[in-house]
Amino acid sequence: MCPIAVRDEGIRSYAGAPLVSAGGHVLGGLCVLDVRPHDFDDTTLDLLRDRAARVVALLGRD
Repeated sequence: MCPIAVRDEGIRSYAGAPLVSAGGHVLGGLCVLDVRPHDFDDTTLDLLRDRAARVVALLGRD
């Protein structure tokens, strides 16, 4: 089990973006989490989606 999930404070913030290959296959997800509450605005979520796309691009390299 994830140590942060079982702490007294628990997870208070979570945002995730899917990792989807060019062929449409879902490879997993890129997420951020914290024990403190956060409001994720559209700009921050756009950055997370951009990072997820970069991860998929890196996975496709030889």
